[in-house]
Amino acid sequence: MTMADTPKESELAGMQYALQLYQEKYESINTSMTRLMDEISSLRGVDSALSRLPGSAGKGAMINTGMGFMVGARVDEVSKAVVAIGGGILAEKSISEAKVIAADRIKARDEALKRLMNERKELERMIYELSYRIQESTA
Repeated sequence: MTMADTPKESELAGMQYALQLYQEKYESINTSMTRLMDEISSLRGVDSALSRLPGSAGKGAMINTGMGFMVGARVDEVSKAVVAIGGGILAEKSISEAKVIAADRIKARDEALKRLMNERKELERMIYELSYRIQESTA
C-alpha cells in the first residue's frame, strides 16, 4: 500500500506538493525583490554622489573601501569616474557618462522589479486558488 491509496488522496498529495513549490517560488521572488531594491538604493546613492562631485575638487572626502571601512582622501580630479562595465573590466568615464550608466542600471533593475512583482501577484493568486481547492478536498 502507498501513502495515497485512493485517487482523491493522490490528487490531494499532488496539490499539496504543488502548493509547496509555489510557496518556495514566492519566497525566492521575495528574496530577489529585496536584493533588487537594495541595489536600486545603492545606485541612487551613486547617482547622488556623482551629482555632488563637481563641487568637491580640493576638498576632503571619505572613500568607502568596502565592508564598512573608510579612508580619508582629498579629491583632486572630479571630472572622471571609474566604472565597472562587466567581466571585471573598469573604464574611465566622464561624470555625465557615469550618471547615464547609473541611470540605465537603475532602470533595468526597476523593470526587473516590476516583472517580479507581477510574477509574485500571479503566484499569490495561484496559491490562494490551490489552498482553497485543498481545503475543499479535505472538508
